[in-house]
Amino acid sequence: HLLRQGHGRIAFIGDSSDLYTAGERLAGYRAALADAGREARGELIRAGSHDAAHAAHSTQALLALPPGRRPTAMLCANNRNTVGALRALRDAPAPVALVGFDDFELADMLATPVTVVRHSPEDMGRIAAELAYRRLGGDAGGPVHRTIPCELVIRGSGEVGP
Repeated sequence: HLLRQGHGRIAFIGDSSDLYTAGERLAGYRAALADAGREARGELIRAGSHDAAHAAHSTQALLALPPGRRPTAMLCANNRNTVGALRALRDAPAPVALVGFDDFELADMLATPVTVVRHSPEDMGRIAAELAYRRLGGDAGGPVHRTIPCELVIRGSGEVGP
């Protein structure tokens, strides 16, 4: 989505890639850039942001990059990172497009509503419980891969031009 908006310098802010979902989201970010013929620039990747305060600090560091290297857009890998980025972007010298992974309460009520990738945490919990109960019931099968559908909810923050 951000690439289609014309952004070439897209930052990634997320948890440590040691966490499965964070690693998958970082891999998706890299794959999207590669599919568009763009390189994932290390200085724009901030993995290890485990809370909003750390994400705000990471965002401030990205905004401190020289203008030609500063991101014009950001992808935040979870709602805590999105909230932290929003806090730091409030005082940004120029608008920065933002897409968050995970919807969050009041995201649609902000001055510029936040564009998000939405999925169902309820489905995630239900599937996890089903798999756990199967194991407790004696299922000794191998690992199971389940995919939860996602949707892009366009609200305005990801549509800021470069």
